Amino acid sequence: AGEFRDLSAYGTATMRRFGLAGLYFADTVEMSLNSEDFKTIAFPGFTASLGSTRYEGSGELRLGTEPHMDFSVDIREGRIGDLVRIGDGALNWVDSRVSGALTLVGDPAAFDGEFALDFRDVDLLGETFPAGSATGWWDARDVRIDRLQLARWNGAESVLVQGSVTRDWDTNLAVAATGFDLGRLRW
Repeated sequence: AGEFRDLSAYGTATMRRFGLAGLYFADTVEMSLNSEDFKTIAFPGFTASLGSTRYEGSGELRLGTEPHMDFSVDIREGRIGDLVRIGDGALNWVDSRVSGALTLVGDPAAFDGEFALDFRDVDLLGETFPAGSATGWWDARDVRIDRLQLARWNGAESVLVQGSVTRDWDTNLAVAATGFDLGRLRW
């Protein structure tokens, strides 16, 4: 109130070990930020790293009794294992380079959003795939996989995955593998 009514803030920040709502998002984050009302903080640009993954984006975070976030993120280069660490998980049976885009919207503790990812140099249970992709969304922080596809040998051998993974890592996945030549599998 009074003379502070028009108070606003602008700045830059560098943070280490950045987390929000129980999720560990980055080892380091560099960002610009501003607030016109001290209720919403805008992040017009940030860059972050988590392990070997590098990403950038923008967004805003509304504070208070009903927090709300709205972020757009571009993953420039990374590893699938780094992204899984955000949800405090580990997938020792898969490794891949990854890039793509995602959005996170809503309550930070139960956000919604969408993702579109591209995979390269995939190792799935010891089987290699040169490329793949995934699309899906978050529903109250649970992951819904619309389509995750890997292919090799010019598409002759492929894996398609659809389903869901909850924040507690409970999974309900449909997996279809087609065209595999048993003589080429690495058993």
